[in-house]
Amino acid sequence: MEFWDVLSPDTSDLQFRASRDRYGGQPLFSERFPGLWAGARSTHGVTRGRVCFQARVRQQPEQPE
Repeated sequence: MEFWDVLSPDTSDLQFRASRDRYGGQPLFSERFPGLWAGARSTHGVTRGRVCFQARVRQQPEQPE
């Protein structure tokens, strides 16, 4: 049985756009509102055992003084 766990666009924040393959995404308004959080949940969850995930920060938003 093959198992794929991807980001669910149905349960994501309104300001989040999932990539076409749904393995990643980005906020829609990152340049205008760099501090606005945007995220999504995956299509499957874990009820026992251990889980590991990876995140990459591609761009550090500028903080207003």
